[in-house]
Amino acid sequence: MNKLAVQNAILNAMTPYLDDDQLYQLKNTLIEQLYGMNIVEEETRLSVVVDDNVEYLERFRNEMQVNNMSPKTINQYYRSARNLLEYINKNFRDITYDDVMYYFAMFSKQVGRDGKYISKRTLDTQRKHCKAYFNWCLENEYIDKNPFTKFKKIKYENPQKHVLSNAEIVMLRDACENEKELAIIDFLLSTGVRVSECCAMNIRDIDFLTGKVKIYGEKTRKWRTVFLDAAAQKHLKEYLDVRPECDEDAVFVNKRKPHTRVGSHGIEDITKSVAKRAGIEKQCTVHLFRRTLATTLYKKGMALKDIAKILGNSVDTLEKYYIIIDDYDIESSYKKCVA
Repeated sequence: MNKLAVQNAILNAMTPYLDDDQLYQLKNTLIEQLYGMNIVEEETRLSVVVDDNVEYLERFRNEMQVNNMSPKTINQYYRSARNLLEYINKNFRDITYDDVMYYFAMFSKQVGRDGKYISKRTLDTQRKHCKAYFNWCLENEYIDKNPFTKFKKIKYENPQKHVLSNAEIVMLRDACENEKELAIIDFLLSTGVRVSECCAMNIRDIDFLTGKVKIYGEKTRKWRTVFLDAAAQKHLKEYLDVRPECDEDAVFVNKRKPHTRVGSHGIEDITKSVAKRAGIEKQCTVHLFRRTLATTLYKKGMALKDIAKILGNSVDTLEKYYIIIDDYDIESSYKKCVA
């Protein structure tokens, strides 16, 4: 591609975003800045060692497994690095900062399932994953320089965090159409477990005499104890009485035969469907139930370290992502202190 072709390609790409005067200024700027330069297309054919991209990606994945990272986290990091390498179509040793910037410029133009462009938050998550892979390569002396070193964090606006109000909780319960929906809603409200933990729970993990449930955290690789309130105990028992008979020890199983364990999408579909029926406009994911429990316990005086143990998080993560303090709470605390 010669210099004129590059100029035309840039102008064509920017036409939807600029008016005629701006395009004219851009054209003159390109002519001025590229004057005296010779543009040579970079060699993009595969190098003879491109195939070892797969080998070193597997080494990266194996080390994450040795470090006891959760399978979900490992897959996220692995997939992000693999997608970048496959798109750029170079050996990882030859990737430059320009390659990285080009990849993310192209990635930012992709449209998600919701018909919207990939969010800046998602872009920054991908940047973090890819940078981690090249950091690993650098630490192991497979490369001399990390092409992500100059690639700064992509700033994005954090969406406003919500919790369920007492009125919305009543609305959710009233909108449930069967024992299974009611059991799931109250179980999530009472325990604040992750969606994967809810799916993985077995009947033998529940002790109805004490109201305790043993939960294995896929993310933390540790067992912890969560607690059932009276409503959760009652509705779980009622659901188990009508639960389809099957070989699965899973608490929540699919209605259709062979009644396999409900997956993450199945749980999320139920919470969102119930919320829609209840007329609740908030994004009613399992994460919302976790945040609601954490905030409720905090407002009632439970220590952060104890809430963190129930949710299977660190105190820092709890404060950053789960505890929601509104203006009314701040005002009340202030008035108590200055009264």
